Amino acid sequence: VWLNPPPIPLSTEELDTVFALPYARVPHPKYQGRRIPAYEMIRFSVNIMRGCFGGCTFCSITEHEGRI
Repeated sequence: VWLNPPPIPLSTEELDTVFALPYARVPHPKYQGRRIPAYEMIRFSVNIMRGCFGGCTFCSITEHEGRI
């Protein structure tokens, strides 16, 4: 098993640049016509900090950004 060290946190300017990218914020096409668990809960989510308090089975944010 290989564990990479945690990444160096992005600066405010770098994080703003990432969030300014033209992401679609829509489900992947493979989910067409299928229900995504908890999608309605996260559909209009707003990021206010790094990391996540959740541990959703369909999401890997806590794996690469850590828990709060």
